[in-house]
This record gives sequence, C-alpha cells and structure tokens, in this order.
Amino acid sequence: MKRRVLFTLVVMSLILTTFPKSSFAQSDVTVKVNGEEISLQPAIMMENDRILVPLNGVFEKLEAEVKWEKEKNKVFIEDNYTLIEILIDKNIALVHKKFDFTGIPLEVKLDVSPKVDGDTIYVPLRFVAESLEAKVGWDSESNSALISTKPDTNDIDFMIISQDDINSDSVLSKWYEENKVTKGIYYTKANDSTYIMVSAGAKDTGGYTIKINGVILNKPDDIYIYACVENPLSDSILTQVISYPCAFIKIDNSKIESVDGTIY
Repeated sequence: MKRRVLFTLVVMSLILTTFPKSSFAQSDVTVKVNGEEISLQPAIMMENDRILVPLNGVFEKLEAEVKWEKEKNKVFIEDNYTLIEILIDKNIALVHKKFDFTGIPLEVKLDVSPKVDGDTIYVPLRFVAESLEAKVGWDSESNSALISTKPDTNDIDFMIISQDDINSDSVLSKWYEENKVTKGIYYTKANDSTYIMVSAGAKDTGGYTIKINGVILNKPDDIYIYACVENPLSDSILTQVISYPCAFIKIDNSKIESVDGTIY
C-alpha cells in the first residue's frame, strides 16, 4: 500500500513539473490606481507570475480609451500621448509615441500574451500601465498591484553629460563598459555626485539615440527615470556596426540610494 501511494505521489509530481503554468483566475489579487481599489469582474488572470487584467476597468482610470477590433484581432489603448497596439495571443506589441516625429513605433516583446477568455479580453497590466507612463508597484501585504499617476513627486535638477565626460574618468569608463551591452538603467557614485546611464543595449547599426523624458525624485534618496529609445530616421544612412546607444546624466547628490525607471 505504501508503495502504491509513493508511486502516485511521484506521478503527480512529474505531471505538475512537466506542464507549464496555465492561466488562471486570481480573485485574491487586487489592483489599485492612486490608492483606489478597482472593482474588476471577472477577476484578474495570472500567468507565469504576470498579471493580466480585463481590458475595461483599469486603463480608463489612467485617462486612456480602450478599443477592441474583433475583425483584426487587435486591441488599441490610447491616451493623449501614446497609442498601444496589441495583437491577441501574440507576444509582440507596438507602442506609438504621438510626438515622436519619426513615425516609427517601438516594438515590445511581451512576457505574456494578451488573450480572450469567453467575452473578456485580458491584457498585461504592467506593460500597458508603464507604456502610459504610470508607475507600477507591488504591495505583498495586501496582495495588490499599485498604479500611481498622481504628481506626488518632484522634478530634480540634473545635467546631461557626454560620452567624452564618461571616457575621461577611469572609474566611470569602467562602469560604462561593464553595463553598456544590456538594456537598462544603471547608476554609480563618483566625485561627490551620482551618475546615471540609460542604455538601449546592443544595436546592429548606428543612428539610435536615447531621450530622457523625465527625472523624478520620489523620496530624498530615490530617483525614477522616464526615457525612450529613438530609432534611426527611415531615410538616414546607417553605419553597419554594433552600437551601444546610451544617455548619461549627473546629479550633484551622492546620497542617492535607489534609481529605477522605464525605457520605452
């Protein structure tokens, strides 16, 4: 009898570990926008530890309009500055910035694909909210996704510096070389200041640039960066070489302890 029970447990364990996580409703997870809990029916969906929310309910609170074009199998989410174009069951989305006069949308690879369940369309919460320039956090105590759009933060003075400024300092040059390959936001301290680098990662050609849209002081020692990668102009002649587009800023404050941000 013990052998039979053991065999059953082993088989169940193999089943649970062999198959990938599927999507499932998660009624105990809540979404709050600027402190207001959003009532979502049906419940949100979880997939691979990512939150998907019904198309209607959250993004209107971010002053965005949502539209589902069933014939094209597409979702459109739009505010005054951004148009997000999402294909159902595809892990690629397009983000159109209305004031980017190149007209070239940013192509984003999604961690989890949007999907339709019955009459409900589900889209990834963090991707959409951050594309609309909201800040997304997580409160483990209340099991809540926290979205903030209120201007409860302050702009901070900063100085844009050049690649030559970085190369002229051996410490900063080494920091740049260690981080330039991977897309992200990095910071270090030197010369009684905090230096921040926004990297687009490795690109196949020249012509890419980084635009800093905002530098926000959340707390006395907490910085949040908004930046975007600008693609080469469609009619430009490009150098066929691996490039590492970066932007650098300097803040005359060496007490910064946290730097985060969003790169579009």
